[in-house]
Amino acid sequence: MDNEKRTFIGYHGTDYEGAQCILKFKNFNLSSNDNEWLGTGIYFFIDKNKNKAITNAHKWTKNYKHFKFYRILKSVITIDSNKILDFDNEILRDLYHEYRHKKVEDTKKRGIDIETNKIKFDCQVINDICDTLGFLASKQQRYISVLEDKGVPNSEIPNCTILCARNNNLIDKNSIKVQKGGSNYG
Repeated sequence: MDNEKRTFIGYHGTDYEGAQCILKFKNFNLSSNDNEWLGTGIYFFIDKNKNKAITNAHKWTKNYKHFKFYRILKSVITIDSNKILDFDNEILRDLYHEYRHKKVEDTKKRGIDIETNKIKFDCQVINDICDTLGFLASKQQRYISVLEDKGVPNSEIPNCTILCARNNNLIDKNSIKVQKGGSNYG
């Protein structure tokens, strides 16, 4: 893999207070729950269609987070291409599955129960791979049900592209701007 830089325009959905804090300190809090889709980090919608990415970030604030007052923050994220665990890349997907199988074997050998929640297990494996191999971000096309209107069945076909930046140093501090904001209810 080459070492060229990749730049993404990302849209992060948050509430009014969170946005004020991010804008003041030029720093995002890392999402670090044990069920993060792409491991620990700062999540952005990076769909090629800007309006779609903004809409997805807005729907996230409304349908999942249930924020009364929301803000969509636009940021520029720059990462060495060889530091992105990009699940659109077949070689990196295969690497993920090799690590996943090894983690299952190692866990069984130690007599520890294996995490059976697939999202939690994915989160553990992705964090392990990133920590071990030095990946600074992960990227994936994914289906997120809360981006759909009510009554639309879930799908296995992705409806968005997300980027998880593992630290704030990847984000151009001067690029963080409010792209959209308002009330989700009223």
